[in-house]
Amino acid sequence: MPRIRSASLAVVSPVLAAPATPAVTAVTAGPAVPAPTRAAPRFFQRLTRITPLEPDDLLAVAAEDHYIQVHTSRGKELIYYRFGDALDELAALDGLRIHRSAWINRKAIERIQGEGRNMHVVLNNGESFRVSLSNRGAVLNARNASRS
Repeated sequence: MPRIRSASLAVVSPVLAAPATPAVTAVTAGPAVPAPTRAAPRFFQRLTRITPLEPDDLLAVAAEDHYIQVHTSRGKELIYYRFGDALDELAALDGLRIHRSAWINRKAIERIQGEGRNMHVVLNNGESFRVSLSNRGAVLNARNASRS
């Protein structure tokens, strides 16, 4: 039969502390801080021909295999970048995905041509992008929102 050892318990008395005094901090009014500007997507750093580029200059981004074609008001450039990563970075900008391989800036839409499977968005630089059937509703909503 195993032998049981007796355990001794020590009673620890609580330490009496001095009452805490509330800390008082002074708040001074300084100059107004300007609102933060929209951060440019990280893939802008890889552009070499059309730099410097502001987010408002961006018209569209299209996937081409493992590359993305960046369309701007000053031209276009093909860079090695994942389209999915580019979409994550473009979430803060005012645009929409119109196809599994295309994102456009809402401000760049000049007109919408065709219907159903033949719908295309024409940008203000003349470039045309196909709209997928599943994204057709979002494009029509964007057009209707811009009219009102």
